[in-house]
Amino acid sequence: MNEAGPLPPPCSTPQDIHPVAVKGFSQEGQYDRKRPAYTDSAVDLIKDLLLSEGKEENKDNPGIYDVVEVGSGTGKFTLSFLDRIEKPIKYLATEPLGNMLGVIKEKRPEVFTLQCAAHDLPLPDASAKMVIAAQCFHWFSDLSSLTQIHRVLEPGGKLVLIWNKRDVSVPWIGDLGDLLEDIHTKCNTARHQNQAWKRIFDTYAGFEELNHVSLPGPSIKGSVEEILAYFSTISVLSISEENMAVVSEFIKNHPDLQGQAEITIPFRTDIYWCSKKI
Repeated sequence: MNEAGPLPPPCSTPQDIHPVAVKGFSQEGQYDRKRPAYTDSAVDLIKDLLLSEGKEENKDNPGIYDVVEVGSGTGKFTLSFLDRIEKPIKYLATEPLGNMLGVIKEKRPEVFTLQCAAHDLPLPDASAKMVIAAQCFHWFSDLSSLTQIHRVLEPGGKLVLIWNKRDVSVPWIGDLGDLLEDIHTKCNTARHQNQAWKRIFDTYAGFEELNHVSLPGPSIKGSVEEILAYFSTISVLSISEENMAVVSEFIKNHPDLQGQAEITIPFRTDIYWCSKKI
């Protein structure tokens, strides 16, 4: 449920988004169909973090957003969250890539959206109770973005980061993770699995300590072709036939997967949150 809030003026598409992200996420329909959803338990934990604020509406700033989502993509998390909220809230989904944002608009035109990047949020100071980044913070874990997020949060407001993460305790998925790490390094792109994104919190003093919980996540099941369709939504594979061929060969030839009519990829869901210092 989404309640109307005062929308900021639209901004132009940022030009300094990582080129791999721009090219790699150009197939928004495939991304939306093949990426895993978020479990109710993960969404409910974040919903409870929001509701635990227990604050009355700010009469000095009645337009304050309950949630500003950054990097909302096609709305995989956005719509899951809004569907689990029992009362109207002011929710704004922001995303730098217009083609991704268009999927949200097509599915749920009543959801308020804005095309902009995390490092350039056209919102007033202290205008959000919570900022959420789902499956994306590793793309902009830098000082400019974190400073903007800090600015738009009200004192005591929460920053929440969530990732569906392939379960590397499964041996073949761990092996594939090593292969993908090499590809990401070659393409000079961030990867949430190696947790390099955490370093910014070691140097930025505006937030309290990060909390963390890991929950059982969703799973993907399908034929080799269907599993490869999921992997084709990963940016560094989407942009390169060569990279995708390496992963395809791995899936088709790994001994743990031989003779399986259906392959399962289990996920864990990692949730991190911290509060803006008062």
